[in-house]
Formats: sequence, C-alpha cells, structure tokens
Amino acid sequence: MDIRHIITFLRVVKRKNFTKAGEELHYVQSTVTYQIKQLEKELGFPLLDRVGSGVTLTPLGREFLPLAESIVQLQQEALNLNDSQQEVRGTLCLGVSESLVSATLVDVLPRYGKLYPQVDIQVTTGRRGELLSGLRQNRLDLIYLTGPDSQEPDLLCCYSRRERLIFVASAGHPLARRSRIPTQDCLVYPYLDTERSESYYNSFKQLASLHGLSLRQSAVLNNTQAVAEILQGNSAFSYLPEYSVKKELESGRLAELKVDFEPQYYYSRILYHKDKWVPAFMEDLIRLIREFRPDDEAAEEKK
Repeated sequence: MDIRHIITFLRVVKRKNFTKAGEELHYVQSTVTYQIKQLEKELGFPLLDRVGSGVTLTPLGREFLPLAESIVQLQQEALNLNDSQQEVRGTLCLGVSESLVSATLVDVLPRYGKLYPQVDIQVTTGRRGELLSGLRQNRLDLIYLTGPDSQEPDLLCCYSRRERLIFVASAGHPLARRSRIPTQDCLVYPYLDTERSESYYNSFKQLASLHGLSLRQSAVLNNTQAVAEILQGNSAFSYLPEYSVKKELESGRLAELKVDFEPQYYYSRILYHKDKWVPAFMEDLIRLIREFRPDDEAAEEKK
C-alpha cells in the first residue's frame, strides 16, 4: 500500500475536493483521481462518493479514515527517529525581495533559529528576475518575492498573498488630511521610489500615463525602509506596498494619502523548483512565514 495514496486520500477528505487537494499536494487532478482509484482497488471497496462537485466518505471510507490517519502518523514517527538521534543540520539558501526582509524575515528568522539552530540560512536580496534566475540555476533553494501572480511552469508556488499598494507621505504632509486627492495634485510633489524595476513603480507609471500625467524628477533608493525614513522629513511621497510601511503607519510617522487612483494590488509569493527536494527545515520556514503573514488561502479558511 503506497503511503502517498493514503496521504492523498486524507487531503481529499480534508478539502472535500479533488482539485484543491491536488493543488496542496502539487498534483494535477488526474493524478489525485488515479491515486484514489489505486487505493480503492487495493482495499477492495470504494472510499469516496463523488456526487456533483462534492466528495463524501462511503460507510467503509469512514471506517478506514482513522486507520489511514494512524498509518501516516506512524510513518512520521518512524521518520522522526533519526531526528531524535541528532540535531538537524544543513544550509538553506533563501532569495527574498528587499521589501519583505524588514516586513517579515526580521520577525520570522529569530523564531526559525530557535527551531533549527544548526541550520545555516543564507539570505540573498535581489530583483525579481535575479531571484527567479537563482532558483532555476539551483543557487537558491527557495525564493520569497513580490510581483504579479504569474504562472511559472517549472516552479511551484506554495504561498501567495495579495498585497495592497498605497500612496504614503509624512503625517505632516499638506495632502495627508485630505479625504480625496486628485492624482494631478499628488504629482505636484517630488516622488521617491525604490528600484525602478519593481512592479509597483511600473504599475504607478503606467497608470499615470493613462491619465496623461507624468512623474516629477524623483530620487531612487534600493531600500524600502530608507524611503520610509526620508519621507518623514520632507514633502515627497511614494507608492509602496502597505506591508512595507505598516509600522510607520501604525505609529503615525507616515500617513496614507487618499489619492483618487484605481486600487492596485500585486502578490508576495514563495516559490521553489518543481524538481527540488523539500526537507522538513525548509517546510518549517514556509510554515512560519504563513503563520506570521497568512496567505490568501489561510485567510479564506478563517472566514
């Protein structure tokens, strides 16, 4: 009896859907269907009723469920025997977009270090293209990056969170107390941005162009936190992901400008190569990031 088939069965029962179970396990739906059929063939009885779009357990499926859970638990205990004998050691090469370092990793990595004190994490920051290239060339094990929710056939996405882009300035900015700001009024002021290859800069530039507007000469910094610091002392504004200035907004050092501009979003995602072996210490880093900043799927489950 293939343990993978049992794990797939448990995931289908949990999600009550073949497609969603396949997405979590990184299988296409046909693979999920095949594995369930193989398991049912081995057992000699049906486990699931597929009526319409729903999935329910058969009477024998309900009896098999606790046995399946026990089998998987016993397998995990067997695999953990080696971990109990020696501390996990290894190296994890993580590529990350600069804005996510202070917004997430500063809080997550100390917790991770307590779990895996002997795992060496090598963090590399870079632009989207550089991180994707590093992953494909096996220089990076995992990347946590920002950008569009695009499909990468050779890469697997295990985390996706929609991020809101906002206009920000100092709390004392002349526009900070206005409830509605025409875009052209905002562009009177100097504009600060991070790397111009970042998608939020390009998004803003394209939208401004659609309105027949252009940006004033602006300063370019490669550090989101530096932009946040500089904004507090002058009349410039910026267009950034909300998470990157969350602390400054909560403390009142910065304010969101209510610019009359179409709402814009992009995504923070965690990717790894489809052929990559994922050790437990890599899975746990993903888990900690998801706990600190729940992805869209986790947020949906809480509703």
